[in-house]
Amino acid sequence: MICVLHHIAVKGFTFAATPRFIWLGAGCAIFATVLPSFLMNAGMARTSPQATAMISTISPLVTIGLAVWILGEPFTLADALGSVMVLGGVGYFTWAESRKSATSN
Repeated sequence: MICVLHHIAVKGFTFAATPRFIWLGAGCAIFATVLPSFLMNAGMARTSPQATAMISTISPLVTIGLAVWILGEPFTLADALGSVMVLGGVGYFTWAESRKSATSN
């Protein structure tokens, strides 16, 4: 949306797209963004906070694995280091929160 607004601000209302392009864009917006968000929120409402934390931690790994396997994306050392840093940060935050709640009880 921001890209479209930027285009309008810079070049005016000269945005031309085929109806097929617009339908594909709307389909991506609904089926790849909105619907998964609603389904994830509905699923999280039905599980425990611990299960939600585990799913949230594993989700990036599954996404990376599927991108490498299905799309043939390269997995470089930078990707591995970034993944380790993100998972380490999430793990540390989860550990610190559980430790904080354990000491407050």
